[in-house]
Amino acid sequence: MPRMRRRAAACVQVLVAVTALLVASSVVPTSARAGDDDPYNAHDPMRNDDGDDDRDLDTTRRGCEGGNGKACRHLAGMYSDGRGVGVDQERAREYLRRGCDGGDEQSCRKLNR
Repeated sequence: MPRMRRRAAACVQVLVAVTALLVASSVVPTSARAGDDDPYNAHDPMRNDDGDDDRDLDTTRRGCEGGNGKACRHLAGMYSDGRGVGVDQERAREYLRRGCDGGDEQSCRKLNR
């Protein structure tokens, strides 16, 4: 009987540890979430909004020129999809490079770096 209790206790400990790991891995820090006040979130295709592409282009271009890697990635998306600009895959790739160089991990992933 004591042996079964030890095994049951060990199973419970494993279950608690696995649950804690799953919860911890699914939590996104607040600083990593893009909010509605994030000017670069305006071009997120998941938002399904019809934003002002000219204003978005200006805001995003200024951010990229200022060294914001995320802005460069969004600018690359605008050129890739033709949002507010003509489709230009070469320019989109260049902005992804700038985004990666600016520390944006998603830009690096898109470049397979």
